[in-house]
Amino acid sequence: LSPVCLGSLRRAASINAEYMGDNTRTLNADQNEDSIKSKLQRLTWRNSHIESEEMEVAQFITKLVGHTSKFKNSKDAAICQLVANVKRWRQQMFTSSLPTPNFLIKDGHKDQLAILQEKMVLMNKDDLYYEKQTEREVRELTENPALFERRTRRTFASGKKILRPTNVLYQFYKSLVKLHDWEFSIFDLAEETEGTPLTVAATMIFHSHHMFRNWSFDENLFLNFAKAIDKGYNDLPYHNSSHAGDVMQATHYWIYTSHKSFQQGACDIVLYEELDKLALLFSAMVHDYKHPGFTNQFLVATGHDLAITYNDQSVLENMHVAEAFKVLRKPNNNFIKVLSPSLHARFREVVIDTVFKTDMKFHQHVVYDLSKCLDGSVTGEEYRTIVRRCTVHLADISHPTRKNSVHIKWSSKITEEFYHQGDLEREQGIPHQMPIFDRHKNNMVKAQIGFIDFIVKTAFMSFVQVVPAASPSLDYLLENCKYWQSRETRKSTVNQRRRESRILLRNSIRL
Repeated sequence: LSPVCLGSLRRAASINAEYMGDNTRTLNADQNEDSIKSKLQRLTWRNSHIESEEMEVAQFITKLVGHTSKFKNSKDAAICQLVANVKRWRQQMFTSSLPTPNFLIKDGHKDQLAILQEKMVLMNKDDLYYEKQTEREVRELTENPALFERRTRRTFASGKKILRPTNVLYQFYKSLVKLHDWEFSIFDLAEETEGTPLTVAATMIFHSHHMFRNWSFDENLFLNFAKAIDKGYNDLPYHNSSHAGDVMQATHYWIYTSHKSFQQGACDIVLYEELDKLALLFSAMVHDYKHPGFTNQFLVATGHDLAITYNDQSVLENMHVAEAFKVLRKPNNNFIKVLSPSLHARFREVVIDTVFKTDMKFHQHVVYDLSKCLDGSVTGEEYRTIVRRCTVHLADISHPTRKNSVHIKWSSKITEEFYHQGDLEREQGIPHQMPIFDRHKNNMVKAQIGFIDFIVKTAFMSFVQVVPAASPSLDYLLENCKYWQSRETRKSTVNQRRRESRILLRNSIRL
């Protein structure tokens, strides 16, 4: 472990900017002050590779963990261990005997994307060896959290633990252990991160796919971008940064698991090319950026400025993409600037197409396209285009396929948001688009049964045949469907159903 000053790291975390340090041992106040002054002088003329590495570690820790009260109140030994883990993980991640790919391939090369894909496969070929450890960690965290804590602390201290994005921050974000698992809960991460779940999830998901190593992206620029996007999501019941993180994790899970299946020989086709992975994860991250909490139909009916700006056509989806790229083009956020012009254009094309397909008016088109994949009428790039469009669109409506406690919470939150729009519609004399917007007539139980039966189930039954990695979602979908059906059977009168919907809504925060 290279020297790190604990007192200065705490100070850096409080302002989320500087990193100062020199000693991993517990220092007294005078030693801390001297060390800080020395480090400040050295950082003014930062020339050595070691100091550069320490700066990167400090930026990573302070931007992802430094704002939390748990970090600020941590003992020096805990911060020492965190710094040591992050440093060792980053050294392992960025040190590879495999050939470094050339990401600045000249435009016009006819096989540009094929060459890039081949190089990425070489870079990622050694990533299967820690899967058993990850499965064991998930099992231990679920069944016996105390055992997980003891084993993890002991194996980290002995240097035997394989460090990866799922466990390197385990002291502060235990929910990340399930990042590669369908039982992951964004609500747990939101609580642990104290309100910045998208920043943390996006960064660790990008690391899980080696985006920074493979594409030579500047991690600090990405962190700036992720924080700006996270902050730009409005504080709404449903369309908030937690929803974006949930959709991004679902997208990640399907991509990650599909890649793992291909490596193990369980799948004979590459469903997601490397540029697809980048574009889809980015799309999921920004797909509801600055969402105002109203539907496209409401914005058009009320003559909202957004509807005027985007000519009543996929108003929200147009806005999400446009505003996200405005954030991305700022010099301090533009982590994709290393892409060649043609790759940049291709990336932007895929992102726009993907986010547009999250508009629910395209849902039936998406399901129909999936049927073409199943009957063999499309192949090659057209096949992958359909998979791309379906992935983020279905991730966006995937909460009925999550575990029951998560699904109920999301159901209550979207209902609360719909009711708010319905109240405004009533005030302005606008007819309700559907009963789900009317808090006086809606039956939440029936609404969820209808949503699952007529929207989600049909789409996912086809999707899992095209993307087998999504198979775990069907089990939870069936469980959630039975849950609502049982409640509908027990509470059969209209008044009881209305009362149940109001109770679920009122208690949504506690679910």
